Amino acid sequence: MKKVNIYIFFLFLSLFFKANAQTISADIYKEKYGKLASSLSESSGIPASIILGVAMHESANGNSRNAKWLNNHFGIKGPNNLKAKGAKFKSSYKEFDSVEDSYSYFVKILSNRKTYTSLWKHKKNDYKAWAMGLQKVGYATSKIYSEQLIATIKKNKLYEFDSVEKQNDKAETVLDAKEVQNSFAPKGITLYKVKKGDSLSKIAVKFSTSVNKLKALNNLKNNTILAGTKIKVKE
Repeated sequence: MKKVNIYIFFLFLSLFFKANAQTISADIYKEKYGKLASSLSESSGIPASIILGVAMHESANGNSRNAKWLNNHFGIKGPNNLKAKGAKFKSSYKEFDSVEDSYSYFVKILSNRKTYTSLWKHKKNDYKAWAMGLQKVGYATSKIYSEQLIATIKKNKLYEFDSVEKQNDKAETVLDAKEVQNSFAPKGITLYKVKKGDSLSKIAVKFSTSVNKLKALNNLKNNTILAGTKIKVKE
């Protein structure tokens, strides 16, 4: 009987450590998605610490069920295909093709919806004001949301991402949709210079193409694009 108990005990330990080995730590999450948050911050004007902080808080560092099953790291409501995927739980949260799409969608919401217009009066490096602003406009229902978000940012030193120097593109002229043909581009290729606030979806609509085609043309692994860079829109 004692041997059986010992066996069960060690079996439990092995399962415990295996489960914990699959858990993503805050440091690993920060290292994995920090650059993505920084690049989206550069193109949108939203503090990188806010983008990354909301993601870490809402997704439990990528360990939540919504993060694992739906690639949803921001608690964004919407349709999903959990039933077809065989999930044993229901969710009212939106499903994304990739984590990067989840990040881009969050930035798009804050950038385009009138609800969040008041956030832009805050300085880009004032993450506390942005956090309190998010709570004020009702991004989350929790009455202590801003406190929780600020605590996440402080604990993980996410404010360090806000101090990263931006690329200096002031010397370059921003091209609009009518001025995309670059004289230095190979014949037959049309280039477009990405503006602040641009996204692949916006550019795709502008040039009557698709996000997937743009990604294929430019060998992009995700939907992240930097303001000031030139991308192919036609070949």
